[in-house]
Amino acid sequence: MGKLGKSIVYVFVALLIVFTTACGSKDKQVNSSSESGGNGGKKGTIVLKVADSYPTTHVISKEGIDIWMKEVEKRTDGKVTFKYFPAEQLGKADSLLDVLKNNVADIASNVPSYFGDRLMLATVPELPGTFKTTYQGSQAYHKMLMENKELEKLYSSNGVRPLWGALLGPYQVSTVNKKIKTLDDFKDLKIRASGNTQELIYQSLGAAPISMPAPDQYMALQRGTIQATSYMVPNWEAYSLQEELKYSSTNGAFGTTAITYLINEKTWKSLPEDVRKAMIEAGKTTMEHFSKYMDNEFDNSVEKFKKQGIDMYEISDKELESIYKIIQKPTFDDWIKKAGKNGHDARSVLNEYQKLVEESPLE
Repeated sequence: MGKLGKSIVYVFVALLIVFTTACGSKDKQVNSSSESGGNGGKKGTIVLKVADSYPTTHVISKEGIDIWMKEVEKRTDGKVTFKYFPAEQLGKADSLLDVLKNNVADIASNVPSYFGDRLMLATVPELPGTFKTTYQGSQAYHKMLMENKELEKLYSSNGVRPLWGALLGPYQVSTVNKKIKTLDDFKDLKIRASGNTQELIYQSLGAAPISMPAPDQYMALQRGTIQATSYMVPNWEAYSLQEELKYSSTNGAFGTTAITYLINEKTWKSLPEDVRKAMIEAGKTTMEHFSKYMDNEFDNSVEKFKKQGIDMYEISDKELESIYKIIQKPTFDDWIKKAGKNGHDARSVLNEYQKLVEESPLE
């Protein structure tokens, strides 16, 4: 090859290297910047993916995460925006912790009781008889999520961090073909439970609990896989449960379900301090709104379903007292044993939660 030919080749290679380096540098800048708008937002905004298991008609969607996202956007003057994926679009309810850990989403809903022993420590408010109103229980739970060292270790070990949490209110026993009036009525009853703690409650009463996520209840009732469900009355309609149920207690307190919204720890650390502060403040505001809403909705829902022909009844005080005596000690003891695995001080978590409940206002 002549000198001219070699010169042309050298120039071409040099230009190719410069072009490739420039492109690689540009890509690196976009991918490493949370404020680039590279996720579909405008330049200078932070766009975060939120994965949810609930349909948009669900009370947690309407009065929970939707409120939180709007509150964050308002508090950051639009600096933060969200891409919302409801109704298990990015994963089933019992897989969203891993969806979050694997960076498929930045923020995700989480029901600790769906994860067995893995997140058992975070199910402390689901123990029966631990609170009187949703607002009271949620105040105590949210404070623990933000400040309790044992829960901090639990979530940190999973690569996530709580943003806010609340309770769904006292669960009732709702059935297809009979009222539950006495202890004997629980015997062999195939009833949906939301997780380990709920399973303990109904096993101690002689029932046959089947743990399943909330979205699976309707088909299970329709097919006869379960004869009853333990769930919150105000949210029956989100899953059309009122189409299958014929009877429901209204004055029971058969546990509850705790809900949390978690953020990937790496995402959290990449955010500016003012954004983190806005998210935490929005979380407390959302928890208060949600829990007050749930308390107000309960009475309204009972009256609505009565008008639709569902028998909404009260269990006698005597029977309730007998039921609580049976379910509290075994569920508390078993919870402490299981939640204390991996070195967690479960007893201190339960004691602190009960103390915070006593200090929290009822409304």
